[in-house]
Amino acid sequence: MQPIASAETIRLADWSGYTDFGGTRSVYAPRNEHEVIDLVRNCRDNRIKLRVVGLQTSWNTLWYSDDAMMTTKYLNNIKDIDVAKRTITVEPGATLRQIHKALWE
Repeated sequence: MQPIASAETIRLADWSGYTDFGGTRSVYAPRNEHEVIDLVRNCRDNRIKLRVVGLQTSWNTLWYSDDAMMTTKYLNNIKDIDVAKRTITVEPGATLRQIHKALWE
């Protein structure tokens, strides 16, 4: 598979260390929606399973894949806050800390 997004090395464990596959692994680290779309299409076209690692906050093992993995670490923008409707639109890598700070402001 051709490089679609930049890569990053992650530790193969969740944030608590409860689920630990041991070692590290290179994962895709897209920086925008277009890179995500290209990555998903490439994986689909090549029949490669793609799992989203997210921020490794889950205690289950569903984020791990022997095929391809993608982190949402850099997809962390707050897109819109609509005070009147009491809604917020964020990218999947936004942390609660970022969201709380933006809402407080």
